[in-house]
Parts: sequence; structure tokens; C-alpha cells
Amino acid sequence: MNTVTYDNLNTKNISKIGFGSCFLQQFFTAEVFDEIDKKKPELFLGLGDMIYSDEFFGGGTHDTDWASYLAGRYNELGNMAPFQSFRSKYTIHAMWDDHDYGMNNAAGEFTNKTISKDVFFTFWNLPKSGKRWDRNGIYDVFYYGDDAHRVQLLFLDLRWNLDNPGPEPISVVTDQTKKMMSDEQWNWLKEELKKPAKVRIICSTTQFCTEHNGYEAWANFPHEQERMYQTIKDAKAENLFFLSGDVHIAEVNKRTPNGLYPIWDFTSSGLAQLHVSNTKPSQYRVGQAFDKNNFGTLDIDWSGTSPSVKFTAFDDKGVELLQQTISMADLKLP
Repeated sequence: MNTVTYDNLNTKNISKIGFGSCFLQQFFTAEVFDEIDKKKPELFLGLGDMIYSDEFFGGGTHDTDWASYLAGRYNELGNMAPFQSFRSKYTIHAMWDDHDYGMNNAAGEFTNKTISKDVFFTFWNLPKSGKRWDRNGIYDVFYYGDDAHRVQLLFLDLRWNLDNPGPEPISVVTDQTKKMMSDEQWNWLKEELKKPAKVRIICSTTQFCTEHNGYEAWANFPHEQERMYQTIKDAKAENLFFLSGDVHIAEVNKRTPNGLYPIWDFTSSGLAQLHVSNTKPSQYRVGQAFDKNNFGTLDIDWSGTSPSVKFTAFDDKGVELLQQTISMADLKLP
């Protein structure tokens, strides 16, 4: 019998995870992290745009001083006392999106991405050696729990090899050679999905299940969405759902592809952001969307024969906005 090798395995069983995205550190302070702290998660997932590199008042692209400029933007967050306190208490697993990778909608052609990678690893205190450092991009996986309580956290890099789909409003990409991820990352994902886990969470910095709306989303690349469905089937991966960020709202979307179980996408975006009509139509939305600062939690209930997961979104004062519970028993291949 083959022995399964788990990268980044922590055998501590976990039952509460916090997550969020899109912290506009140039205009907001970090008290939202005090509210997340009050919910007592066991770890926190940063789903992209944890800082914004953009010059909002015409300061240019900083092509020639990108390393020092980007590090300075990260330090605006790093120097905020509530974030410093939160960071001292909790493990944070982070992924970048466009604004902490480059500037708005930066894609694979971004010339300073290797510098961004170095700055990212420095800020998040990651070792500049090993598998994650050596990859083309910063995708990675983390495992928690013993065999009976194994949680798989898959962080996808949707910037490094992204074929730029063009300016907003973005049209559906019909050229099936255009990709969101490299073949290397797709193959890695399939192999990780083959490994046993009781709860699988794909952390996608852009929404997976929303309908096409002219902004960044998997729906811009329907052939890549189909590749994801096929990858899940080929790996025979069950107990899987998505977390996402990017869009400055809290909401739930669900799709039910042919030959697959329902795919849920829990979005929490706008830890501290501007809110001006961010909610877009989605035929896949479950319940209501909330266009206000928010963060999310996942509560995993291990008491039954199959684990269940409760997603809760809270506003930046800790007041509950929405809640959705799913059972891993319902996320099985037909």
C-alpha cells in the first residue's frame, strides 16, 4: 500500500477558521482584526489583496523602485497595532491577488512578479527555499488534523500564469488556449486532491461560482471552470468547496455541474474597503449579498457521522450578516 505524503501537515485538529480579503490599508485602520480575534479562530486565511499597491492619485507604476515601494505598502498594514496583535496570536496563511501581486488586474505578463514574490515571502515570514519558493507562482497546500479530522487547504495562484483577459468589462474568453493557471499548477492540484481528506477547501482569490458579470471571475474562462470540474472528477475528490474574495461583498453561490455534487463558493471580501454598488447579478447566489465591510468564519462540526461546515459572514463590528451550513455527506460523487 502506498504511503501518502502530506506537505505542510499539522496534526492538530481544528474546528474554526477565519478568513477574509481586500484590506485597503491606505485609507482604513485595522480594527476589523480585533473583531476577528473575538471570534477565536484557530487560524486565518488571507484570500488576496491583503494590501493595495495601487497609486490612487496618479503616482505612477513604480516599475524602477517596485521592491521598496511594495514593501512600504505592506508595512502600512504591518505597522497597524490591531494587525500586529492579531498576527502575534494566530497562524495566517495568505495568497495574493492582483493588488498585492501588482496593481489592478495585473496578470501573468507583469514584469516585476519575481520581486513581488520576494516581498510577499518577506512580509509573511515564509522561507525562501523549498517547494513553495521554487514554484512558478506561490500556490501551496496546508493540512490540519489527524486522519479522522483531516482538513485540506489548497491555495491557488491565479496571477502568475494568468492570461490577461482584457480590460473591464471583461468578455468571456473563447480561446481555449488561454489559461488561469499553468499546466504545472493544474497537475499539482490534481495530485493533491487525490490525497485523503475529510474537508477540502479550495482558496480561490476570485469567485468560482458567480455568473459572468464583466469583472474578474472564473466565469470569464468557462473552459477553465470545466477543467476544474474534470480535475475534481479525475481525482475522485469529495468533501470539497470554495472560499473566495476580491469583490467587496459577502455572499454564497452554488453551482451543480453535470456528473458532480453541488459546488459551493463562500465569498468574504472587503475587510476594509469602499462600498459603491459592488453587488452584481448572479443566478447562482443563495440568499442575499451584503455590500459592506466583512469577514468570514468556518465552524467545522466533527460530532456526526460526516462533518458539517457552517459559513458565517460578519460585518466589521462583529454583527452576523449571513449563515450557510453544508454537510460533507452531500458532497459525494454520484
